[in-house]
Amino acid sequence: MKALKLILIALVMAGVLTGLMLLNLSGDSEEKTTPEQEALYSKLQKKIDNHWDSDEWNLTQFNSDYIMLNKQKEELGRQYFTSLTDQLNANGNKALYQYLKNAYARPDCTREDIDALMDDMSRFLQKASGYDKDKLVKEMQATYSLYIEALALATSSFYRTPTFDMASNSFSPSFRKYKNEQLKLANEIQQSELFANICNIEEVTQGLSTMPTRLSEAEEDYMKKLAKKIVDEYKKANPEQLSGDSIKEHRERFVAIRKKFNEEFQPKTNPLIEGYIRTLPIISNE
Repeated sequence: MKALKLILIALVMAGVLTGLMLLNLSGDSEEKTTPEQEALYSKLQKKIDNHWDSDEWNLTQFNSDYIMLNKQKEELGRQYFTSLTDQLNANGNKALYQYLKNAYARPDCTREDIDALMDDMSRFLQKASGYDKDKLVKEMQATYSLYIEALALATSSFYRTPTFDMASNSFSPSFRKYKNEQLKLANEIQQSELFANICNIEEVTQGLSTMPTRLSEAEEDYMKKLAKKIVDEYKKANPEQLSGDSIKEHRERFVAIRKKFNEEFQPKTNPLIEGYIRTLPIISNE
């Protein structure tokens, strides 16, 4: 019986101690502030609001405000310091987002303009913990990726260098496939909901609109270069010195590559290809 009483007393004491510990922890979570801290908090809050009342992004100002808060971190106390830091981050994020939107909206916007602001964003994110997941930041990062893709298409000449392999009697790459891929990519960019952010940029919109013309010019250049490579390789075999099965095989192989060539560039044909086939003896119906 005495042992049971001792056990009950021990359990009660443990409960009391646990309760006191929880009370202490609860009390610690609520930091008490002094009138001096409240006055300083109010002063800095108004100061930050004044710095960012126009939503005008300024990296120098953002860094200056951060330094100001960190210098008075001890005087403010954890609660007020955290609150003011959150306020500064929110204001800076909103201002940077709007500044980027305004930059993209200008017809004369350049890559240099945007790269400078994206560099500012990197510096902002170094200080503003957790903002890499913010929806405004993510929108601007996605817009930047789309802008870079669009600009690459808008400014590309699309010229490609063909290769021809005599052993396999084949050429690469397929310009027809390449052209279709580029046009599909341009269409996907223009169909993106984020394209509205960059559609005012003349360098982008004008460049995308001239893509079909520039691709046709590049295809014509590719076709001429490929035709020359093919004919030059076939001429190296000295067909004028061939006879019998050798000239027959030579012609059959050229007829085969001519067919691949014409299928690639239909309905266009090339005078160099057509001219060479006429110099070879006819051995079968083509």
